[in-house]
Amino acid sequence: MRDKGFLILAIVGAGFIYFVFNFVHNVQNENLNKTDYYNLNGGDDTQKEVSKFYTQDVTGSDILDLSGVPLDKAKEIWSKSPTKDRIMKLFPNFKLMKDMIKLKVAPSDFRDYLLQEVDNTESDYLAGSVSSYEAKKHLSTLE
Repeated sequence: MRDKGFLILAIVGAGFIYFVFNFVHNVQNENLNKTDYYNLNGGDDTQKEVSKFYTQDVTGSDILDLSGVPLDKAKEIWSKSPTKDRIMKLFPNFKLMKDMIKLKVAPSDFRDYLLQEVDNTESDYLAGSVSSYEAKKHLSTLE
C-alpha cells in the first residue's frame, strides 16, 4: 500500500516538474522572440532607431510613444514600426484599428493625426473612391 502511494506521489511530482520546466521554457522563448522582433541586439539600425520610441505600460505591453516627435519623423517611424504591422492586419475593420491605435500608441499629436487619417481613409474606402490596396498603402505610409 505504501509503495502505491509513493508511486502516485512520484508521478504527480514528475508531472509538476514537467509543467514548471515547460512554462519557464515558453516564457524564455517568448522573450527571445520579442527581442528578435524588435531587433534590439545587433542588426538593422532602422529597427534600433524605431525601438527607442517604445515604452511599456503598467501591464508590460509595448506602446509606441511619439510624443514630442515632429510629424514628418513620426510618419517615418510609423511606417517602420511593428505596431503599424499589427494594426494593418485588422484592415478593413476600421473601428478595431482605431481602438488598437488608442491602446498601442501613446497620446500625442501624431496619434490624433493618425486617428484622423484612419477616419478619412474609412470614409473614402466606404464611398468607393479608394481601393483596398490604396487605403492600405496610405495608412501604412501616411503619404
